[in-house]
Amino acid sequence: MATEWILTYKPGFLNEVLALPEKNRDQVLTKIVDLERDPRADGHAKKQLKHMKNKLHRLRSGDFRIFYTFDETHVSLLALRRRDDETYDADVDPEFLGGGAVDVDLEDIESSAQTQQPSWEDWIKPVEPQRTPLPEPITPDLLRALRVPEELHARLLPLESQEQLLECPGVPDEILLKIDEHMFARPVSARLEEKDLVGASGDDLFRYVRGELQDFLLKLSPEQEQYARWAISAAGPTLVKGGPGSGKSTVALYRVREILRVLRSEGEASPRILFTTYTRPLVNMTKQLLALLLDPADLRRVEVRNYDRLVREVVQGAGRRFNIAKPNQERSAFSEAFRGVRLSGTADEQAKLRSFLDRLGVDYLRDEVLSIIQGRDLPDLAAYQAAARHGRQIPFTAQQREAVWAIHLEFMRRLTAKGLRTWQQARAEAADLVHSGRAKQLTYDAVVIDEAQDLDPTVLRMLVEMCAAPNRLFITADQNQSIYRSGFNWSDVHDDLNFRGRTGVLRANHRSTRQVAEAARSYLGAGTGSVAPDEQSYVHEGPEPAVRRVDSDEAETELLLAYFNAASRELRLTLGSCAVLVPTNAIGNSIAERLSAGGLEAVFQESDAVDLTTKAVKVITLQASKGLEFPIVAVAGLLDPHFPFVPPSASVDAVVETLAKDRRTMFVAMTRAMRALLVLPPAGSDSTLYEGFDPELWNVG
Repeated sequence: MATEWILTYKPGFLNEVLALPEKNRDQVLTKIVDLERDPRADGHAKKQLKHMKNKLHRLRSGDFRIFYTFDETHVSLLALRRRDDETYDADVDPEFLGGGAVDVDLEDIESSAQTQQPSWEDWIKPVEPQRTPLPEPITPDLLRALRVPEELHARLLPLESQEQLLECPGVPDEILLKIDEHMFARPVSARLEEKDLVGASGDDLFRYVRGELQDFLLKLSPEQEQYARWAISAAGPTLVKGGPGSGKSTVALYRVREILRVLRSEGEASPRILFTTYTRPLVNMTKQLLALLLDPADLRRVEVRNYDRLVREVVQGAGRRFNIAKPNQERSAFSEAFRGVRLSGTADEQAKLRSFLDRLGVDYLRDEVLSIIQGRDLPDLAAYQAAARHGRQIPFTAQQREAVWAIHLEFMRRLTAKGLRTWQQARAEAADLVHSGRAKQLTYDAVVIDEAQDLDPTVLRMLVEMCAAPNRLFITADQNQSIYRSGFNWSDVHDDLNFRGRTGVLRANHRSTRQVAEAARSYLGAGTGSVAPDEQSYVHEGPEPAVRRVDSDEAETELLLAYFNAASRELRLTLGSCAVLVPTNAIGNSIAERLSAGGLEAVFQESDAVDLTTKAVKVITLQASKGLEFPIVAVAGLLDPHFPFVPPSASVDAVVETLAKDRRTMFVAMTRAMRALLVLPPAGSDSTLYEGFDPELWNVG
């Protein structure tokens, strides 16, 4: 057994430490640091309790009791409680499960979490406003102890109820939840599901209380820690795969720290690291986390970029024009090309080709051109004829490919005449500029590519060639979350993308509850064939997700209002923890307006302007939600007849492929939910997209 342990802290425990009376603080902190040397029961101050198969321990410190668990390497500090009576001297703590429980263990807790499901009928029915008085006044001393900025005190001091607190405008959610946690202490058992935070040493707790340390780092699981360091000095690149919530992005962040450590040990005094991710909100989040993880000197060595912003910088840095067609311009130009293309062959052959193209439909063919021809930067018809078209289910003959290529050329001609180009063309040009050495100062000592599954091969090729050495390339990916990109082989992109012996899989889900994750996985498999078992484990338990079919905007709005109010109340979260994920911008604006009119502040946020700090309910498109997470999620706006859009004349194969893509999009949206999920498909729809809700896993009403 280890002779010295590492302390980890639950966020709720840190809040309790901050709120300690000053006269008790030093004694309690000293006792906590003593646990680094030996957390084992001694029969005196440290005692083993009859909880969690005797894994729960209690440390006595004057009038306070510190509750913790430990293993061979870490001590997890769960809760700090004032000793009000003699119960803490017994073998059990009545507060462990909220009062009165005796001799329970971890299996009992897990069983309780699985069986005590909320009544969805209660969650989604209108209720009268409640008022829960605060057990003590909010005082300036309390707010200062909890490090609430002075400018927010005037908003908080008059509050008298829990409902007023959680809905207080102008105050960040994390502050409101911190005060709520102080006022209404959660049972010790509830702390088990909180994340673990860790510092460099026990002294960090003293520094944190004095205000010299602003935050602690997230503690990696043993599995995550393994892959953050794994194959760090191997001969080639490393790929880490994992399902939603497995912590791929977290591992990528810690990989940056390991790469910097190795590069400095090899004598690189001024390394340059590129960290790339998918959306602007993820860029901002990544920068914040890296600021916690790295010291200022190392932080300056890391550049965090959104993939397409990097493409823009490369193209414009070379003095090239960057006029990207807007979505409506792109669709219009392609529709014109589809209708106006001149097909080769005899009149009979042209008629057959036109019939074939009409059955596929404009959207399917546009996706073919953008993802296969332009996304892979195929230079000519011969290359397209030879392309494997991974991920596309409908086979094309040579003559049919020639017709698609003709549409592609006509599409390009029409865009060029307007001085426009597609994103796929810009990405291909950026890759060519980097490959030819014409991109300025864009070589990095290491490149980390997060969530690579949706990237065009051209972008991947560009990023690979920005990396000075293949063994300094680190990639995370999840094939099941791919929305936009058709499949391809890594080796088809670049010779350096050979992961043999360096592919790992993260199997634990740290984001969603078991119920949400398994229901979403079942839904995905129902429409795409068998989904191979991934031996996934889960950290959290919670209510099973629900499905309710709606037949009008009014019915949808009523359900959303009731659901968000009830779920946030029952889970003790703010309404800023809620999100509605929708198919289109227009639908998002409509739902935000309807919720706000119903008394629930909501705001629609476009993909390039997602603000996770907004206190209102966030309404975001399905596509823009990728990489994000929210405690409470509703997938709505599905009454729109244009989603899923399948042309009436489309072939069966085209319909199957389109719906499979839409199902993956729905799966990604579902797996954004951390604790509660509600899906609102349209009543009476015969689309297979709304099939696959197994009543064994979903509450179907």
